[in-house]
Amino acid sequence: MTSKPYALANQMMTKRASFWRQYFYFFMSLLIAATVVYGFSHTIDHNLIHASPLPPFVLYIHAVVFPGWVVFFVVQSALIRSHNVRVHRKLGWFGVGLAVAIVVVGFFTATGMARFAIQQKDPFNSASFLIIQALDLGRFAVPLRSLSTGARSPSSIDG
Repeated sequence: MTSKPYALANQMMTKRASFWRQYFYFFMSLLIAATVVYGFSHTIDHNLIHASPLPPFVLYIHAVVFPGWVVFFVVQSALIRSHNVRVHRKLGWFGVGLAVAIVVVGFFTATGMARFAIQQKDPFNSASFLIIQALDLGRFAVPLRSLSTGARSPSSIDG
């Protein structure tokens, strides 16, 4: 009789673990999207929409491409969660192209904004922080190779 409470507890723990195993990546993608929206909601109006002086045009391209990556991440997580692996894989190739665009746009945004900061005589000169932006782009770009080759491997996605 003493084993029944433990069996019930183990069954509940298994259900909870199964729930988190099934929904973890989807919930994390939503949390990341919410964090991005919250974080940029405080600065986008003053620094982009009603900025004076106007920032370089590449910043507006950046403002479209980079949130597109977050939306893509949520969509891909939802596709896997709904067991729609075939669409996930096909859309993954769009993601490879989007990732390449992020690296290219990120480079031009970083250098353009550094140049803009120098022209504006910004006391917090972002030119000195270009190494941080370069490292961020590198940490994003290096895994692209494994992502694009992993997309070809049927064993890379549990379906």
